[in-house]
Amino acid sequence: MLGGTQVWTTILVVFGGLTLIWGGLGALRQTDLKQILAQTTIASLGLLVLLIGLNSEAAIAAMIVYFVAHAFYKAGLFMVAGAVDHGTGTRDITVLRGLADKMPVTFIAAALAALSMIGLPLTIGYFAKEEMYLGLLSGDPTQIATLIVLVVGNALLAGVAILIMIRPFLGEAVPTPREPHEAPIAMLVGPLLLGGLAIVAGLSPEWLGHNVIGPAALAVVGRPVEAHLTLALDFTSLVLWLSVLTWLFGIAVYRQADGARTVLRRIDHAVRWNADTVFDAAMFGLIRFSGAVTRFLHHGRLELYLVVVFAALALALFGPLLAWSGFGWMVPASDLGSWWSRFNVTSLTFYEWGVVLLAVIGLVVVVISPTRLTAILSLGVQGTALALIFLLFGAPDLAFTQFMVEVLSVAVLAFVMARLNLDRHDARPLEDWLRDGALALPAASAFRCC
Repeated sequence: MLGGTQVWTTILVVFGGLTLIWGGLGALRQTDLKQILAQTTIASLGLLVLLIGLNSEAAIAAMIVYFVAHAFYKAGLFMVAGAVDHGTGTRDITVLRGLADKMPVTFIAAALAALSMIGLPLTIGYFAKEEMYLGLLSGDPTQIATLIVLVVGNALLAGVAILIMIRPFLGEAVPTPREPHEAPIAMLVGPLLLGGLAIVAGLSPEWLGHNVIGPAALAVVGRPVEAHLTLALDFTSLVLWLSVLTWLFGIAVYRQADGARTVLRRIDHAVRWNADTVFDAAMFGLIRFSGAVTRFLHHGRLELYLVVVFAALALALFGPLLAWSGFGWMVPASDLGSWWSRFNVTSLTFYEWGVVLLAVIGLVVVVISPTRLTAILSLGVQGTALALIFLLFGAPDLAFTQFMVEVLSVAVLAFVMARLNLDRHDARPLEDWLRDGALALPAASAFRCC
């Protein structure tokens, strides 16, 4: 529902591009093979989001090809990292050299996956890169900026791939915690198979476009999408030269990897704030905030719970009345005067006056009662008097209902309060009945008006 809107696509492209560059730089900052690959996975996720945000047929096709290519080479490289760790006892790229002689199969698996990650021809990674560049050649300034981000991001990923392929396996061998040896065949089948599939898919562009890209793109955009996959190299095409530029930048990134790592770590040490520390601070702050809210709301005092509930209920009832009609819902003073003039107090009999007086006395005692148990009993007296008033003025059904409710309420509440021994331990101070009385007036008025 959000796809195609300018705000949504802009957010995806901007944050996807930032994540792509951030992940690529984060990979250069690491020395552990799996940490390096994890950071490049973050970059790849940003790249996928960026391509989705572009919302063009070429970008969606590129996203699908890159998704498949990333599955092949990244899974294979993670397995290679596990094989290196098994064979040497370490994954630290700064202490790994010359493993190709003693771990040739692992080196072949790493090379197959890395070539696809670099995006060289005859690999599926090459077609992914070609497709994403192809959709940004219109000359629009925004697309040019996006193209620059893609070239830089892909160059960072290519440099990391070269680093993983060359640094641990080539050069003069150095001592490792374990004597280097090849991993078991069960650990090598996976990366060899995935690396081989990356090459096979790269050699079958027509099959890939017809059976993978076409159906997947149709499911995304809702219409057939043509894939521009071909093994032919067009040296007049700008896309090819953008790929060459990406490879050259990737080589430069590889050659400066150690220096870049040092600079990035110095920046982290100087700034002391990065994505990890910000996330940790936010999470710990959220936990502390939730603890404070819990202590504030769940204090265990039932009376305060009831105060909050009734105050919120009165506000919920009065709020809409005030918002919709101001004070127009209130009874005009002239109407009150007319009603009072029609009310003849001399017409009440002495026993009717007695019942009214009993209700008033019960109400006063409820408010000023020193203990809650006494207040509950007084509430029953007031409710019973109210039931008698209904009975005397011709509403026996309402009086019966009121009487039954009062008997049940007083019996249940008195039983509970007696079990809690509140008569001795929970006296009601002056501020309590002042607060409760002040709250009862708006709550009762709100109920009456509604």
